[in-house]
Amino acid sequence: MIKVKFIVFIFCFQLITPLINAQSVKEINELNTLFETTIFYNLKGAQELASQAVQKSEVLQDEELLLSSYTNLSLIYFRQKQNDSSLVYAQKAFDLSIKLQDFQKQAILYNRIGAVERRKGNYSESHKHFEKGYQIAKDKNYVEQMCSIHINLAWLYRIRGDENKFLEELENSIKLSKANNLKIRLGDSYNLKGISLFTKNRDSSIYYYKKAIDLFKETRQRHYEGLVYANLGDVYLNAGQYDLALESLELCESIALEVNNMASLYYVNLSLGIYNYNLDDFSKCVSKYEKAINEYGKYVDENAISLGYWYLSEGYYFNKQFKKAFDVQEQYIELNERLLNAQKTKEFDEIRTKYEVEKKDSQIELLEKEKELSEAKRKSILIGGILITVALSLLLLYYRNRIKTQRIIREQEREHAKKEQEIVQVKALIEGQDKERHRIAKELHDGLGGQLASVNLTLSEVNSELQNPSINNISEKVSDIFRDLRVLSHNLSANYFDEKVFDELLVELKQQYESLNAFEITISIFPEQCLNDLDVDLRHNLYRIFQELFNNALKHSNCNAVELSINKHNDSIIVIFEDDGIGFDRYLDKEGIGLANINERSKSINGQLVIDSQKGKGTQVTLEIPI
Repeated sequence: MIKVKFIVFIFCFQLITPLINAQSVKEINELNTLFETTIFYNLKGAQELASQAVQKSEVLQDEELLLSSYTNLSLIYFRQKQNDSSLVYAQKAFDLSIKLQDFQKQAILYNRIGAVERRKGNYSESHKHFEKGYQIAKDKNYVEQMCSIHINLAWLYRIRGDENKFLEELENSIKLSKANNLKIRLGDSYNLKGISLFTKNRDSSIYYYKKAIDLFKETRQRHYEGLVYANLGDVYLNAGQYDLALESLELCESIALEVNNMASLYYVNLSLGIYNYNLDDFSKCVSKYEKAINEYGKYVDENAISLGYWYLSEGYYFNKQFKKAFDVQEQYIELNERLLNAQKTKEFDEIRTKYEVEKKDSQIELLEKEKELSEAKRKSILIGGILITVALSLLLLYYRNRIKTQRIIREQEREHAKKEQEIVQVKALIEGQDKERHRIAKELHDGLGGQLASVNLTLSEVNSELQNPSINNISEKVSDIFRDLRVLSHNLSANYFDEKVFDELLVELKQQYESLNAFEITISIFPEQCLNDLDVDLRHNLYRIFQELFNNALKHSNCNAVELSINKHNDSIIVIFEDDGIGFDRYLDKEGIGLANINERSKSINGQLVIDSQKGKGTQVTLEIPI
């Protein structure tokens, strides 16, 4: 009887177990799916979901579920700046991704581990992980991960002081994000661009922060939105715009409380303390610093706490709480010494490890050299004969290659001369066009303009007695025609161009096209005075190119907005013109007069012109000019 009961129990257990497992799998998948949305507006709730998914997955021992759950928990720890915990779960997830050959997760985890190593100051390790992750993402065409790694590499290069590589990676990220409509990554990129311009150009910094905020609002990324408001508040603080600073910082604090981002609350309370410090309200200043350290200090690392101690000590001092100021200063010094000792120990360990590796490598190299010498003695006679044969062969090849090289050089010289001749012809053509423009402008202004002025004067004299409304209307229309004629004459005249500062010409050009109500125009120049130092010929050609670009946008693009960005980088001026219009197919659509003029003027100033356009996706024109 007992045996029968046991058999029945085993049979029932085998029937029920798959049903229980299936239910557990469903619950874990639901937790992971809910995590993907919750993380953007509630970090604490997202952490609870990820922890539950990990516990259930570990009980079930399903490797695919464990991979997703470990990856999510690693992400939430990373957002909360708990770097060690993030690294532990990222490494667990990475080991599973290798086993399961999940290449997308491998790219994600290489990127995350690289970001954690960057935070910890291990820049070489960080760079290695980013490079490996990018290679996988590129091979498998994981575009979003490619964008994310470009952003992280830009951060890394900025920390290491490599400005050129920083700008290169940032532009790669922006270009890739726009091309693939990755709004979150584009927001990340604009936020980083705002940070990079913080001390160089506050207006541009604010501009990019606001663009990032708009993107994060559109995609409901509350966590990121709060972080950018904090950055925007710091710019306003630095600029002395305290009302705007307070508004941005309070928005950041509100969002951080909403999403339970405790680390962000630490930093925003420090910034609010600085705000009150600048207003000489030292009591509130101290209150904010104390709140940051006491309530949120456990969510940030010791470097951030050290910064908080410094601010709090200063606040106590100006609030005349001298004993507290002294005590906190002592805490600051003690913590700084501990951090410095830890850094020295780390550097010493790295040097010792490097020395031991180099020592072992030297021993291996010595043994290899001894072996090579032994082999060299045995083979010396054979090698001597081979060397003589090779030398004769190389001599023959040298003479053949020399003849071939001379032929190539002559062809290159002919090609170079041909290109120089083309440039001379283009410059002559443009010079002729400009002279003809100037002649027409003079004829319009002095001839037709004078006649219109005379007609208008005659009409006014006649109507002074008749007081005829129709004549008065005709007189006003003649005045309008005269004003339009004057604008046309100025646009054509080289003398008018030479008399104006380039910035003023751009403003007039913008106003001229905006008055048509066809599209909005945004112009950004960095550095602000970079165009005024260019020679007259280069400025003249640039202005004509801008005229053609705006004119083409007006005639053909059917766009709502146009952006013109002009940047001086090293020994080049880089112009980027973008519109959100209907675009065109460069390979099918015939090139018009406008684009032909732009090409000719670009060649005349040795510019490199790239036109990128697709139907339905707008047009981007990039021009790089050596100066």
